[in-house]
Amino acid sequence: PGFFAFNSKAIDALGGLLENNGELLELPMKSELLHAFNPHNEIDCFDKTRAQYKTRRNGERGRLLKPAFDESKVGDTELFQVPELLQTQFFVTDAFKQRYEEHGLTGLKFEAVS
Repeated sequence: PGFFAFNSKAIDALGGLLENNGELLELPMKSELLHAFNPHNEIDCFDKTRAQYKTRRNGERGRLLKPAFDESKVGDTELFQVPELLQTQFFVTDAFKQRYEEHGLTGLKFEAVS
């Protein structure tokens, strides 16, 4: 994904959190106004030693199966990217996920990582 697109319900629920971690850009659509979210919160917290990778036939490390993070570097940040996966994945904390679900928002898929 290059960015998230949020509707007005999501902006009402998450707007301040999103603005603290990136920029919201208007994305006018025919039926409604969406906001594209471009995260700016990059944290160097990727833990290569604990991350799980597919092993290639030749024994080399293949694609990433499950990332892992040094949580002490994440701190109280609720939404972030890591340099190793900058253009492919966004990560959120349990607090973000809980807030998202409490407001009945849908559309994002959450997968637990360590």
